[in-house]
Amino acid sequence: MNTAEITFFISSKIALHTALPYISDLKQRNTGIHYVVSDDIVSDVQAITAPEDTVARIIDYDRKNKFAKNMHKLLVLLITPSDYSQIYQKLLSRRFDDTNPFLAALLKFFMFITPSVERRNVNRIVKKIIERLITHKLPTEKIIAVTIPVSPYLLCGKEQKVYSIMESWDHPAKWPLGYVSKKVFLWNKNLGNDWAFCQADTDIDYAYPIKLLYAIKAENKGESSENIMMYPAITSKCSDSDRYEEEIRFMEMLVSVEGGQKLLIKPKPNTVIGDLDYFTKYDNVVIGSYQENNGRSSYGLSDEYNNKRIEELSRCTSVLNLGTTFAFDAAAFGLPVIQLKFNCPKQFPIFSNFETFPHLHNHLFNRQELIFEITDDDSVANQLKKILSDPETIIKAERFRDYLVSWLIPEDTSECSVSEVVEKIIRD
Repeated sequence: MNTAEITFFISSKIALHTALPYISDLKQRNTGIHYVVSDDIVSDVQAITAPEDTVARIIDYDRKNKFAKNMHKLLVLLITPSDYSQIYQKLLSRRFDDTNPFLAALLKFFMFITPSVERRNVNRIVKKIIERLITHKLPTEKIIAVTIPVSPYLLCGKEQKVYSIMESWDHPAKWPLGYVSKKVFLWNKNLGNDWAFCQADTDIDYAYPIKLLYAIKAENKGESSENIMMYPAITSKCSDSDRYEEEIRFMEMLVSVEGGQKLLIKPKPNTVIGDLDYFTKYDNVVIGSYQENNGRSSYGLSDEYNNKRIEELSRCTSVLNLGTTFAFDAAAFGLPVIQLKFNCPKQFPIFSNFETFPHLHNHLFNRQELIFEITDDDSVANQLKKILSDPETIIKAERFRDYLVSWLIPEDTSECSVSEVVEKIIRD
């Protein structure tokens, strides 16, 4: 096993976007790099690879480690507490819905008779067992993994040091990642607390929010001359059909009560191109840019796409947010963020369940004095009208934006932060 070089374990286009500054810094240090990546980014990685570096596909490791991969999946399923998080419960439900009924019933039986362990022990128990089963390991001792990795069993190898770099704020508390990190790099202390509680790694450090860099560094930030409010969609038909149907109903309502403003509906990046064009029948609606994607998670954050997002942000005077990461993009750009929290299960039961999602509860809904709660005491339409017509709303939204900026953006530059992270990994 090579101890003088580093492996990057990258399993999505958005993860590659986060990895690029670290790759660039390591290249400047003449560090040898091995890439183990998903099929959809092989060509992108090959384009930046030095002659002495190597590129391998995760799927090829999977073929050589079938038993370890399957045992990893089964073990995580059997020992993880079913109440790990609301998101994990929903994930389980989807998996069983997509599984042969007999097999699903069999798995549920074994889950029932297998003692679950405390959440802080899940990843460590999984690693201790799976490390003995891996026959084809990753090529170097040190591995940089950008969250959330697929085939995480490969990060359980013996005598390997895994350094996790967080791609997005909602990753720490979703479900057990199924491996142990030597060191973790997150955006801030609050997310470090989430990671320590849910993933149980103890060596936690901090890194720049690379995915927001385009908005932080955007030029020509200023007040738009157009009276447009942006609404970033929280889902798409491909990701959650029930939530999608509820969101379509909400967007119809929002269009009817927007109070004289135009509404720019920003499609979620994995929205099928043209899927929201239905709303162009309304004169007061603009549909934002679609992202080239496969209808799932294989989408990237190219300069072209980010430039389109900056152009759209520049046209808007505010952003209305339910539960998307784009609230952070908008705040980093400087726009007021009107943050809604639904507590109206009779009218919007799925939206009202967002309160149980740990990342939303802990970091978007935690400042009650700065957000707007929607209840069943009145119709959602009437409450939206009051919020959007109240001149105090924008003041509150500006204060929420300022909170998000202070929570998100470190004092160090991205270049300094990246260099420090790389230095810590090399010296560890």
